[in-house]
Amino acid sequence: MKAFLKIVAEDLIQKTGGDFKNFRIVFPNKRARVYFNFHLAQLINKPIFAPEYYTIKDLFSRISQLEIADDTILIFELYESYCKIKNSTESFDKFFKWGEVMLNDFDEIDKYLASAKDIYSNLKDLKEIESRFDYLSEEQKKLISAFWQHFGTNDYKDYKEQFVKTWEALPLIYDEYKKNIENKGICYEGMMFRKAAELIKAKTIDDIDDTIYCFIGFNAINPCEELLFHHYQARDKAMFYWDYDQHYIKNTSHAAGEYLRSNILKYPQQLSSSLFNNLKTEKSIREIAISSETGQTQVVAQILSEMSADELENTAIILSDEQLLLPLINDIPDNIKDVNITMSYPISNSNIASLPESIASLYKRAKTEGKEIAYFYQDILQIIGNQIIKEIYPEDAKSIRNNIVNYNKFYIYQSSLSKNELFTSIFSFPSSGVALIQQLKKILHNIYQKRNQINEEENNHFVIENEISFRITEELNKIELLQATHKIELSIETINRLIRLFIKRAGMNFEGEPLKGLQIMGVLETRLLDFKNIIMVSVNEGNMPKNSQYISFIPYHLRKGFGLTTYENQDIIYAYYFYRSIQRSENISFIYHNRDTGIKAGEISRYLLQLKYEEQFPIESMVYSSNLIKDSIQTISIKKSDEIYEKLLLYTKNKKLSPTAIDMYIDCPLKFYFHHIAKIAEEDEVSDEIDSAGLGNIFHATMYSLYKNYIGKEIKKVDLQEITKNKKLIEESILEAFNEYFLKKENGKASLLDIQGKNIIVYNVILKYINNLLEYDMGIAPFTMLYLENSVESKVEINKKTMSISIGGIIDRVDEKDNYLRVIDYKTGGKNNIKTKVIAELFDHSIEKRNSPLLQTLIYSSIISKTNTKSIIPGLYYIRELFDKDYDWKIKSDKENVTFDAVKNEFEEGLQQIIEEIFNREFEFHQTEFDEKCSYCNFREICER
Repeated sequence: MKAFLKIVAEDLIQKTGGDFKNFRIVFPNKRARVYFNFHLAQLINKPIFAPEYYTIKDLFSRISQLEIADDTILIFELYESYCKIKNSTESFDKFFKWGEVMLNDFDEIDKYLASAKDIYSNLKDLKEIESRFDYLSEEQKKLISAFWQHFGTNDYKDYKEQFVKTWEALPLIYDEYKKNIENKGICYEGMMFRKAAELIKAKTIDDIDDTIYCFIGFNAINPCEELLFHHYQARDKAMFYWDYDQHYIKNTSHAAGEYLRSNILKYPQQLSSSLFNNLKTEKSIREIAISSETGQTQVVAQILSEMSADELENTAIILSDEQLLLPLINDIPDNIKDVNITMSYPISNSNIASLPESIASLYKRAKTEGKEIAYFYQDILQIIGNQIIKEIYPEDAKSIRNNIVNYNKFYIYQSSLSKNELFTSIFSFPSSGVALIQQLKKILHNIYQKRNQINEEENNHFVIENEISFRITEELNKIELLQATHKIELSIETINRLIRLFIKRAGMNFEGEPLKGLQIMGVLETRLLDFKNIIMVSVNEGNMPKNSQYISFIPYHLRKGFGLTTYENQDIIYAYYFYRSIQRSENISFIYHNRDTGIKAGEISRYLLQLKYEEQFPIESMVYSSNLIKDSIQTISIKKSDEIYEKLLLYTKNKKLSPTAIDMYIDCPLKFYFHHIAKIAEEDEVSDEIDSAGLGNIFHATMYSLYKNYIGKEIKKVDLQEITKNKKLIEESILEAFNEYFLKKENGKASLLDIQGKNIIVYNVILKYINNLLEYDMGIAPFTMLYLENSVESKVEINKKTMSISIGGIIDRVDEKDNYLRVIDYKTGGKNNIKTKVIAELFDHSIEKRNSPLLQTLIYSSIISKTNTKSIIPGLYYIRELFDKDYDWKIKSDKENVTFDAVKNEFEEGLQQIIEEIFNREFEFHQTEFDEKCSYCNFREICER
């Protein structure tokens, strides 16, 4: 089947006679140029002047005369403008956390030619919206109105006033920032687009010559691009070549053709529509499911081994998940020599890139003991467990690890870690952020020198790691220069964030012969290219399409109202990528993982599912068995052998990792193992593993019974008074709970006569507790009850987002008061007097008495925050203490009330780290070092304590 670019080349040759000296060819990406030139060379047998080639970015850069700076420089410049407009002395450390978000919003505002002043305006009523935004459609006005009605600009509370002040300053910051960086001849991408668009509108660009612009293979175009297209079209200087298929263009409900249907009407196609019925041609399509993510690359290898050399020349492997690139390279059959990789591999996956962040984490959790620095064991193990460190100093790394693991050490002195020159550099605490930069450069240089000494042959892996090291060093030099130029003090944490930002966005571009051999590419690189054989890997939800996460100050309704992108746009774009990549192919293999055990279940992509149900596409379904699971290793030690690790994965598949389980692990990893993995003790799954016969469960069940009819409603003081007066209702609710947990009468009914002996005392205590809580709530009312005894959960991604762990349990209560969410945990035991000074203490094995109730309540607050944007205050109702004179349900940390917003980042980082530890095979399930914790442990006889 003829490739799209070849069709375009034929058409242009026919229309120009091969004379391209006045033609400029504009592609969405650089890759298409190589293939287009190849087709021209095949079709023309005489010397010609090749046309000029541009990407759309190249063209806008030429028009605007601006140069895009990298993100690090742009963030520093934005901080300078922010401080000037706000007259602020806010530190760069605090600003950086959300400066990235501000920059991304500015970029999109410009690309979509939106008015920053209008978007960031503070609107008082709907009439103002109607009068101010007459250029918008009625639907857009409604969306903007919905936002301001939801936000409630009248009767501001403190936090709203603060938001509005910042919001109103943003257009001034936007104007100042753009003026500042344009004077320096730099810009961000959206600014470059807008500048070009403004010059086009002002008719000040030089286009008086006879140049014809050919726009080839575009799909979703922003308003700047549309203005450019229209400008040249109106002057009869534009030709448009759209790549599509009638299958999804004619079907107005098909997402793949959403943008092209409009584009073709505005900018008519140069080619006949008869050339675009390729999806209907005969194709061999198969879907292959395998139970392992990495096992997908073995399936690819098997398919490749069955192909001839000629077939491989016209074959493309499309990786929806770029993380599989290295496993794929390792699995490609040895007889396939010509492989071209056209995608960027994230350097965050490399061993060398993980070191700077691990080292910064080491310094962050270090503490001073006497005159010496001590480092947390988890950070040390993370560093010495790095493959590069183990490669350079295997014996020293092993010695330190054995010392930590064998003797259950939690903090290790710097002096005992300085076993060689590199370790001395790593474990020397820097005095400042600038000193950290110098230290990291020294460490990377030491690693480079040492690796060169021990590696006689420079294999591909060695060369790649060295290149990444060089690029990180360059970034450190840049940060150092910017810090000196702007005279900004940078903390160790901010240096870490800047490095993390660079590593997150940077990738290694592999180079090869683009027209020869097997092609490996990412989804974006498939645009305009056609292959006879397509093998698409990781055709799962989350990869195809990519999960859309818009972190923005501009909320959804305003984004939608002003025509900015939302998650729906990305879904439409990926639908086009999916169908376009296969429309001219003859043999198509879709591979996805359907893992239904362990951490990460596989879900088939919605696009493949849709394709399966479109009748004209018969698809052969196959299931491959994974051979990646090794035989279990039988062992009596509590190491994370294959067998034990599989049990751990099975445990987290069958149930959520509860706050109580996490707390148990921090207290004693061995107890966690006995209880949850070995299951020596019977697990109780009721209300975060509280004993089923305990007073707590009866109290919880009774309160649920009394409040359940108020869920979703506002509870006033008069409502609580009525409940308190209704003695029969309270009695029946307590008896119902007694029957559920103790009496278990067949007829489901219990009376006071059924409660005998000590249970009478329990009944009276619960009755008193209920009345105490109702009276206390009267003092809080009115409030809106949102959740009662709800099962909640969220995901925590670990191992560089390759694993996703469900955490959660039964949350006692969430209500709303004064525009805050109160996440309340009932405690029927005594009051907890442990004060937490820093959040890190909650996750520290080496602290004998931690604030477990605070840990659990913050975990629930974190879960709730994932689906609710309101501010959250975690709280504890110690039922016995409710009527103490100075009792306050709020939790205090070092005399300050704890709000979840204030501790969110630090807490969730600690939570992720402790879950990473649970699933890290390097960490054994060891005993607690505190004998007191063993006093009431069910496993103390096993441990002989």
